[in-house]
Amino acid sequence: MLCRDHGRFIFITLTLLIFHCYKGLALEAA
Repeated sequence: MLCRDHGRFIFITLTLLIFHCYKGLALEAA
């Protein structure tokens, strides 16, 4: 259970980081 929750936390963190970087690039390109 701990391992699964930890994996989900990492997945959410990576998703947020990628989204943040993508949004930043989109704003620069606009």
